[in-house]
Amino acid sequence: MKVESSSLHSLTNIHIDDNALGGLRISSIMDSTISQSSFDNTTAGVGLAFVSGSNTGNQTLNSTANSNFMEGLAIHNGTGLNLFSGLTVNSNTEEGITLNGAHSNTLTGSTVDSNGKDGVTLSNSTGNVFSDLQVNNNTWYGIRTDTASTGNQFLNNTATGNAIRVDINDATGATFADLLNIWIGNVCDNDNPDGICSPPAS
Repeated sequence: MKVESSSLHSLTNIHIDDNALGGLRISSIMDSTISQSSFDNTTAGVGLAFVSGSNTGNQTLNSTANSNFMEGLAIHNGTGLNLFSGLTVNSNTEEGITLNGAHSNTLTGSTVDSNGKDGVTLSNSTGNVFSDLQVNNNTWYGIRTDTASTGNQFLNNTATGNAIRVDINDATGATFADLLNIWIGNVCDNDNPDGICSPPAS
Protein backbone atom coordinates (compact mmCIF):
# COMPACT_ATOMS: atom_id res chain seq x y z
CA MET A 1 0.00 0.00 0.00
CA LYS A 2 1.31 3.47 -0.89
CA VAL A 3 0.16 6.91 0.29
CA GLU A 4 1.69 9.89 -1.49
CA SER A 5 1.51 13.61 -2.26
CA SER A 6 -1.10 14.77 0.22
CA SER A 7 -1.62 15.94 3.78
CA LEU A 8 -3.88 15.71 6.81
CA HIS A 9 -4.43 11.95 6.67
CA SER A 10 -5.45 10.10 9.80
CA LEU A 11 -4.73 6.39 9.47
CA THR A 12 -5.90 4.49 12.55
CA ASN A 13 -6.21 0.75 13.03
CA ILE A 14 -4.62 0.00 9.67
CA HIS A 15 -3.33 -3.57 9.52
CA ILE A 16 -1.11 -4.46 6.56
CA ASP A 17 0.11 -7.87 7.61
CA ASP A 18 1.27 -11.00 5.80
CA ASN A 19 1.68 -9.02 2.58
CA ALA A 20 3.88 -10.31 -0.26
CA LEU A 21 4.43 -6.76 -1.60
CA GLY A 22 5.65 -5.09 1.59
CA GLY A 23 3.80 -2.96 4.08
CA LEU A 24 3.02 0.77 3.86
CA ARG A 25 5.09 3.24 1.78
CA ILE A 26 4.79 6.95 2.56
CA SER A 27 5.95 9.52 -0.01
CA SER A 28 5.57 13.34 0.11
CA ILE A 29 3.07 13.30 2.97
CA MET A 30 2.70 16.15 5.47
CA ASP A 31 0.89 16.72 8.77
CA SER A 32 -0.65 13.26 8.95
CA THR A 33 -0.99 10.65 11.70
CA ILE A 34 -0.60 6.87 11.70
CA SER A 35 -1.70 5.22 14.94
CA GLN A 36 -2.73 1.90 16.47
CA SER A 37 -1.64 0.12 13.31
CA SER A 38 0.46 -2.91 12.37
CA PHE A 39 2.84 -3.61 9.51
CA ASP A 40 3.93 -7.15 10.28
CA ASN A 41 5.07 -10.36 8.61
CA THR A 42 5.64 -9.03 5.09
CA THR A 43 7.28 -11.62 2.85
CA ALA A 44 8.97 -8.93 0.74
CA GLY A 45 10.13 -5.40 1.45
CA VAL A 46 9.88 -3.19 4.53
CA GLY A 47 7.11 -3.02 7.10
CA LEU A 48 6.74 0.80 7.15
CA ALA A 49 8.82 2.98 4.81
CA PHE A 50 9.02 6.75 4.53
CA VAL A 51 10.60 6.94 1.08
CA SER A 52 12.28 9.85 -0.69
CA GLY A 53 10.07 12.93 -0.80
CA SER A 54 9.10 15.75 1.53
CA ASN A 55 7.63 13.79 4.44
CA THR A 56 7.27 16.36 7.21
CA GLY A 57 5.13 17.04 10.26
CA ASN A 58 3.81 13.50 10.52
CA GLN A 59 3.24 11.35 13.61
CA THR A 60 3.52 7.57 13.82
CA LEU A 61 2.17 6.41 17.18
CA ASN A 62 1.60 3.16 19.10
CA SER A 63 2.09 0.87 16.13
CA THR A 64 4.08 -2.27 15.27
CA ALA A 65 6.49 -3.26 12.50
CA ASN A 66 7.52 -6.81 13.36
CA SER A 67 8.87 -9.88 11.56
CA ASN A 68 9.24 -8.24 8.16
CA PHE A 69 11.37 -9.50 5.27
CA MET A 70 13.65 -6.44 5.36
CA GLU A 71 13.61 -3.55 7.87
CA GLY A 72 10.78 -2.86 10.24
CA LEU A 73 10.86 0.95 9.82
CA ALA A 74 12.86 2.76 7.12
CA ILE A 75 13.14 6.57 7.17
CA HIS A 76 14.71 7.93 3.99
CA ASN A 77 15.79 11.14 2.22
CA GLY A 78 13.46 14.12 2.63
CA THR A 79 11.87 12.81 5.82
CA GLY A 80 12.18 15.40 8.58
CA LEU A 81 10.39 16.96 11.55
CA ASN A 82 8.34 13.82 12.23
CA LEU A 83 7.49 12.07 15.51
CA PHE A 84 7.74 8.31 16.00
CA SER A 85 6.52 7.24 19.45
CA GLY A 86 5.36 4.08 21.19
CA LEU A 87 6.49 1.72 18.43
CA THR A 88 7.38 -1.96 18.64
CA VAL A 89 9.92 -2.93 15.98
CA ASN A 90 11.01 -6.50 16.67
CA SER A 91 12.28 -9.63 14.91
CA ASN A 92 12.76 -8.17 11.44
CA THR A 93 15.12 -10.02 9.11
CA GLU A 94 17.37 -6.99 8.58
CA GLU A 95 17.57 -3.81 10.70
CA GLY A 96 14.87 -2.73 13.09
CA ILE A 97 14.98 1.00 12.24
CA THR A 98 17.12 2.64 9.55
CA LEU A 99 17.59 6.34 8.87
CA ASN A 100 19.22 7.26 5.57
CA GLY A 101 19.41 10.97 4.79
CA ALA A 102 16.74 11.70 7.41
CA HIS A 103 16.93 14.88 9.46
CA SER A 104 15.35 16.42 12.59
CA ASN A 105 13.03 13.55 13.47
CA THR A 106 12.17 12.40 17.00
CA LEU A 107 12.01 8.71 17.92
CA THR A 108 10.94 8.03 21.48
CA GLY A 109 9.48 5.47 23.85
CA SER A 110 9.87 2.50 21.53
CA THR A 111 11.17 -1.08 21.62
CA VAL A 112 13.61 -2.37 19.00
CA ASP A 113 14.42 -5.98 19.85
CA SER A 114 15.78 -9.17 18.29
CA ASN A 115 16.30 -7.91 14.75
CA GLY A 116 18.57 -9.76 12.30
CA LYS A 117 21.09 -6.94 11.85
CA ASP A 118 21.34 -3.59 13.72
CA GLY A 119 18.63 -2.36 16.04
CA VAL A 120 18.88 1.33 15.01
CA THR A 121 21.28 2.49 12.30
CA LEU A 122 21.95 5.98 10.92
CA SER A 123 23.50 6.89 7.58
CA ASN A 124 24.01 10.53 6.58
CA SER A 125 21.29 11.58 9.03
CA THR A 126 21.54 14.70 11.18
CA GLY A 127 19.71 16.51 13.97
CA ASN A 128 17.52 13.61 15.06
CA VAL A 129 16.55 12.88 18.68
CA PHE A 130 16.39 9.34 20.07
CA SER A 131 15.05 9.02 23.61
CA ASP A 132 13.83 6.29 25.94
CA LEU A 133 14.39 3.50 23.44
CA GLN A 134 14.90 -0.13 24.44
CA VAL A 135 17.31 -1.54 21.84
CA ASN A 136 18.18 -5.04 22.99
CA ASN A 137 19.17 -8.48 21.70
CA ASN A 138 19.78 -7.48 18.10
CA THR A 139 22.19 -9.58 16.07
CA TRP A 140 24.68 -6.85 15.09
CA TYR A 141 24.95 -3.39 16.68
CA GLY A 142 22.31 -2.01 19.00
CA ILE A 143 22.65 1.65 17.90
CA ARG A 144 25.11 2.61 15.17
CA THR A 145 25.98 5.87 13.41
CA ASP A 146 28.22 6.43 10.41
CA THR A 147 30.72 9.30 10.07
CA ALA A 148 28.20 11.49 8.21
CA SER A 149 25.50 11.25 10.92
CA THR A 150 26.15 14.24 13.17
CA GLY A 151 24.26 16.54 15.52
CA ASN A 152 21.99 13.76 16.72
CA GLN A 153 20.94 13.43 20.37
CA PHE A 154 20.69 10.08 22.16
CA LEU A 155 18.97 10.48 25.53
CA ASN A 156 18.18 7.83 28.16
CA ASN A 157 18.26 4.84 25.83
CA THR A 158 19.07 1.26 26.85
CA ALA A 159 21.01 -1.07 24.54
CA THR A 160 22.06 -4.47 25.90
CA GLY A 161 22.63 -7.99 24.67
CA ASN A 162 23.36 -7.02 21.07
CA ALA A 163 25.32 -10.02 19.97
CA ILE A 164 28.04 -9.76 17.33
CA ARG A 165 29.15 -6.13 17.61
CA VAL A 166 28.95 -3.51 20.36
CA ASP A 167 25.72 -2.22 21.85
CA ILE A 168 26.41 1.39 20.83
CA ASN A 169 28.87 2.53 18.15
CA ASP A 170 29.43 6.16 17.08
CA ALA A 171 31.79 6.53 14.11
CA THR A 172 32.01 10.33 14.25
CA GLY A 173 35.08 10.42 16.53
CA ALA A 174 37.94 8.31 17.86
CA THR A 175 37.26 9.31 21.47
CA PHE A 176 34.16 10.39 23.37
CA ALA A 177 35.42 13.99 23.42
CA ASP A 178 35.65 13.95 19.62
CA LEU A 179 32.12 12.75 18.94
CA LEU A 180 29.80 14.90 16.85
CA ASN A 181 26.63 13.51 18.46
CA ILE A 182 25.29 14.03 22.00
CA TRP A 183 24.97 11.04 24.35
CA ILE A 184 23.31 11.58 27.75
CA GLY A 185 21.97 9.05 30.25
CA ASN A 186 22.34 5.96 28.05
CA VAL A 187 22.80 2.43 29.41
CA CYS A 188 24.65 -0.34 27.58
CA ASP A 189 26.98 -3.28 28.13
CA ASN A 190 29.70 -2.01 25.78
CA ASP A 191 30.34 1.01 23.59
CA ASN A 192 32.74 2.43 21.02
CA PRO A 193 34.35 4.76 21.85
CA ASP A 194 34.28 4.40 25.63
CA GLY A 195 32.14 6.90 27.55
CA ILE A 196 28.92 6.81 25.51
CA CYS A 197 26.98 4.86 28.13
CA SER A 198 26.95 3.49 31.66
CA PRO A 199 26.67 -0.24 32.46
CA PRO A 200 23.31 -1.61 33.57
CA ALA A 201 22.66 -1.70 37.30
CA SER A 202 23.65 -5.06 38.79
